[in-house]
Amino acid sequence: MPEDIILDDVSPSIESVRRWGYDERLLFIEQDEDLILHELRYVPILLELARDRHCPKRDYALNIIHYYSQLTVLLQDRALARAIVGFADSVEREDDDGVRRWVTFFRRIFSQLTAPHTLDDDSAMELASDLLAGPYSSRSLERTGRVLSGFTEIRAYCGSYEAFLYVHLQRGIWRYSRHYPLEHIVA
Repeated sequence: MPEDIILDDVSPSIESVRRWGYDERLLFIEQDEDLILHELRYVPILLELARDRHCPKRDYALNIIHYYSQLTVLLQDRALARAIVGFADSVEREDDDGVRRWVTFFRRIFSQLTAPHTLDDDSAMELASDLLAGPYSSRSLERTGRVLSGFTEIRAYCGSYEAFLYVHLQRGIWRYSRHYPLEHIVA
């Protein structure tokens, strides 16, 4: 089997991304390649690749869009999330199941970001699952039982990874942390 081709390109052009999508051996960098494509300018080409049934990296392209949009909402970047909505609008009627699932997923979490509504315990766990795990992650979630100033602590973990989502059930808002305890997040 031929070896992978590593371009060592941390800022690929749109045409390079298109070429990458159709060449299974082509890599931009050796590790965390998906993260260099976490930019708004790459969303259209990634959607193009994700919608092409002949693209060998179509599932990977969709995974990248999914994770990028998930992080955008998790980190509450409203301006960037609104820009991503425009791309979701452009593919909303797509006949591809994966793309439709992404649009539905993104609209759900975007809605909670832009029009927060009261959550019960189950919907808070669903929100935590959407924001901290999603369909492409094997992270486990648990309610820690800690509550401060109305924020309930939910822990996501997998191996050495650990993150926390603090959800205010009445207000429908959240805070995210990888490093600080609840007391510093809601103070």
